[in-house]
Amino acid sequence: MISLIVPVYGVQTYLPRCLGSILAQKYADWEAILVDDGSPDRCGEICDSYAARDRRFRVIHQKNEGLSAARNRGLAAAAGAYIAFVDSDDVLSENYLDGLYAALTETDGDIAECCFLSFSDQLPTDAFSPRCRVYEKEDAMRELIWEGAFHQVVWNKLYRRRVLEGLTFPVGKYHEDEYFTWQAFYRAQRVVKADFCGYYYFRRAGSISGAGFSSRRLDALYAIQERTEFLKKNMPSVYADSSYALLQNAMYQYQQFLLTKPPAERKKCLKEIQNITWMIDGSAVLSVADEKQKGWILGFLHFSHLTACVRNMLRIGL
Repeated sequence: MISLIVPVYGVQTYLPRCLGSILAQKYADWEAILVDDGSPDRCGEICDSYAARDRRFRVIHQKNEGLSAARNRGLAAAAGAYIAFVDSDDVLSENYLDGLYAALTETDGDIAECCFLSFSDQLPTDAFSPRCRVYEKEDAMRELIWEGAFHQVVWNKLYRRRVLEGLTFPVGKYHEDEYFTWQAFYRAQRVVKADFCGYYYFRRAGSISGAGFSSRRLDALYAIQERTEFLKKNMPSVYADSSYALLQNAMYQYQQFLLTKPPAERKKCLKEIQNITWMIDGSAVLSVADEKQKGWILGFLHFSHLTACVRNMLRIGL
């Protein structure tokens, strides 16, 4: 059985569309754990109505604790041998579970990821393809770091339950996927990229990902820093790749804070980024950087503020 974990908060307009797409799955052996995270609208009522309609829906009502806590509650309640995460304003193709389950079981993989499309108005469509590609542990982690075949998000993937045992989302952090996904990949021996679009990600005004640039973005930087320090000890073959990603994220965030925040508000954030930058292993970064980037890398490592200002004037990296 596949356990779908669906955190629910403030999405009464979109929730029926999401739950309807779960009902429409070709793969029938699933349970959907709907975690009503103290939603102030009619979400709880809608969840209960679907549970009354189909016993495969299970509803948990709790006080508002945030996305990570809701997902953790769902993980603790899940009974399936496979786990998937679904955001409650998104939509699944009818082949989503069927395609990912086939990709996982036919290749003896631990995690399978499908492609996704974003939409804000009309729901997109895409043809199904049974093709997939298998990546061994280190190659999969490298692809995740570079955002190549794999992405940091948790919601377009199917996981064997054993890969997630003891793993939880960090409560109180934003960009929780960046903390969670690399740890799941580290536990996996084989990761599969399925060549079909099974997940439709809804971009709406007011969502966390759609919000303006804020100090919350620093959590993404902290997650990459945590990953880099872990990989240095436990998977040194991809340490340089993660170091490069850390520097790139630090430089991007520094540039964005310069552009979007008034001096009094951005001072602390810029200092935080500088502190992380000074800890980055420059030699590791340079070992995987192309020649065009090495000048900017050296500049940012030694003169963060000046380099970021010059890049902003030249509209580089924005």
